Amino acid sequence: MKKYSIRIMAVILISPFIISLTVFADVNVLVIPKNAKSAFWSIVDKGAQQAGNDLGIRVTWRGPSSEDQRDVQIKIIEYGIRQNYDAIVLAPNHTNAAAPALKKAVENGIKIVLIDSNMASDCHACLVESDNYKAGQMAADHLAVLVGNKGKVILVRHIENNASTNDREQGFLDTIKSRYPELQIVADPYVGSTIGSAYHTMSPLLQKKSTIDAIFSVNGIITQGTLQALKSRGLQRKIKFIGFDLNPVIMDAIINRELDASIVQDPFKIGYTGVKVAYQLIRHEKVPKKILTETMLLTNENYQTDTAKEFLNPHLSSQE
Repeated sequence: MKKYSIRIMAVILISPFIISLTVFADVNVLVIPKNAKSAFWSIVDKGAQQAGNDLGIRVTWRGPSSEDQRDVQIKIIEYGIRQNYDAIVLAPNHTNAAAPALKKAVENGIKIVLIDSNMASDCHACLVESDNYKAGQMAADHLAVLVGNKGKVILVRHIENNASTNDREQGFLDTIKSRYPELQIVADPYVGSTIGSAYHTMSPLLQKKSTIDAIFSVNGIITQGTLQALKSRGLQRKIKFIGFDLNPVIMDAIINRELDASIVQDPFKIGYTGVKVAYQLIRHEKVPKKILTETMLLTNENYQTDTAKEFLNPHLSSQE
């Protein structure tokens, strides 16, 4: 499978013509998402594959079935090393678990790009992600508007040591503390990585916390689980609710006003840019250490605007 863009130049002088022949060897990039099945990651995959098509390189997509399977990610990295991939584009599902495997990959000449989440490692040349801390701040500011700067709030956390969601949580908490002293965080549970785990954690909590004014959940899967818990208690539309990411369930909830807002990322661009940067590294080009992609606050009031439709096009087209 090795090695990247090996360029063979043959110059034949045949007076009065110069014929230049360029041959490129195969370039192979392995993309490892946090979760290979969810709507968000399916769009990341589409972006990655489109980049591969545009650049004329081979992109392989392989990942775990849930975001808490750090050992599966490590095994896939080890597979990439054995198969001698030119680059690995990784969305790490833990802040440090994969560091030894990535170090081994680099020692084998494999280029490393991180997407979606940072991690404690100096092996990667570039990180492509949303500004997750700022997204948490955005959620806090909008939630304060929804409840008039005062009330009891639940922060629905994802899993520990997941950098992207941890950053969203911290941005949210810091903003509440610094700007909205009359907003009280009364619970902030880690609810796990599946719809079911989020539902089973949130359902009894909502029963006990009947005076809750607002909720913020930090990714798409747990937004769905929290929405199910609210519906099971008859609390949809009674508690202000801001989620994260977008899929058909979340879109319907926004349209039906069961979800007041969702912070939406650009997963297509994350996948596309991750593969593009990997190819640049393979070609020994300079790349920035970090590339931030855009987010937007999606609500019932703005989802039909031209700006929203343009931003949401990768999400909407993926549902066709």
